[in-house]
Amino acid sequence: MNILILGAGAWGSTLAYVFSQSGKNVTLWSHNPNKLDAIDSNSFYIKDHKISFNQNLKTEKNLVRGIINNQIIIFCSTSQTLRSLSNSVNECFKAEKLNVSEYYLISGVKGLELSSFLTMSQILNEVFNIENASVISGPNLALEILSNLPCASVIACKDDEKLNILQHNLTCRNLRLYANNDIIGVEIGAAYKNVIAIACGICDGLNLGYNAKASLLTRGIKEMARVVELFGGQKQTVYGLSGLGDLIATSSAPLSRNYSLGYYLANDMPIAQVEKKLDAQIEGIPTSYAIMEYTRLNNIDLPITTQVYNVLTKQKSPTDAIKALMTRPLVKE
Repeated sequence: MNILILGAGAWGSTLAYVFSQSGKNVTLWSHNPNKLDAIDSNSFYIKDHKISFNQNLKTEKNLVRGIINNQIIIFCSTSQTLRSLSNSVNECFKAEKLNVSEYYLISGVKGLELSSFLTMSQILNEVFNIENASVISGPNLALEILSNLPCASVIACKDDEKLNILQHNLTCRNLRLYANNDIIGVEIGAAYKNVIAIACGICDGLNLGYNAKASLLTRGIKEMARVVELFGGQKQTVYGLSGLGDLIATSSAPLSRNYSLGYYLANDMPIAQVEKKLDAQIEGIPTSYAIMEYTRLNNIDLPITTQVYNVLTKQKSPTDAIKALMTRPLVKE
């Protein structure tokens, strides 16, 4: 099956690279034509890393043409722009009288929509009036994949038939995909791990040591499980690739935007300056806001999330946030 990837940011272009390197026919579309021109002229970079694509990768500036020629569509926008992109794609479907049931719609986005608290698959289901949008997620540090290092991820869908087709069509040489039906658990774990990754960056930025880091990760997984269950996912999914696996990859890696954000915040760099330095959207920020508001409405106490939120909103310094965690009332594990 031919693959269309919508978005030429770090993750979209990485998926385009890994799939095309494995011999799959891939089309990459972006709302930014300059990125596509850079790919075509072999001058495309991610974090000073030059990416050279092979002949299996084609760029496409016309969204309708891209949709018509491909059966698998992977959305790689930001969490807060996915709805807008989905609406644009849906308008193309309607204008060309295309049957959405003949396509496989996949979210490659990790996050929650701030205005609705919806996951990315739920947005796709709502916009396209379907019930079986899919998700690809896991420990996916882009520069490692672009260096041809092996990794494993999850493809999640409620529909077993579609899940089997996608697992076998998208698994390739350096990307092994595991199937999972708990799409909500996969999505919430992937989104929430960004909040914990920010906390881990703060921990390392303050030089708090391995003991503090281990404690933070352990309690962070506990919080992740509570959030997954709150949203209707299964607790055991937290211990898979999209939860614990992704958290391990991002909890210490400078390649992780969220970890880097926490690290720089601990060293007094403002968020705007961090975003400029990283030249990227940092999904842990809106996810922290969304989870904080959702748990407030549901009267759920998430200490780590609360303190990350306090740091992001400048209500507390990183040092005071750590102090607040350490001086909470004593409880059972």
